[in-house]
Amino acid sequence: MAKTERSGGMAQKLLALGLSALAAKLTLMAVEKFWTKGLHKPLPDDDEASMANKMAWMGVTAAAVGMAREMVRELTAPTVKEE
Repeated sequence: MAKTERSGGMAQKLLALGLSALAAKLTLMAVEKFWTKGLHKPLPDDDEASMANKMAWMGVTAAAVGMAREMVRELTAPTVKEE
């Protein structure tokens, strides 16, 4: 089995976690703005919204937030070097 060496410490891990949470929040705000202003639809947060609207909202939000968090994590997380 190959040895692995991690570069970066706890501070870098915490920085990556904090920045990915911030990216998720900012992305959620941007998606909400796009949904309400761009599509001219209210957010599907009540019981009267159709199931299709709720599913579309969940899909768009999950994809956007997941991509933002992963991009930030790739840039800031400690790297693992294999020997």
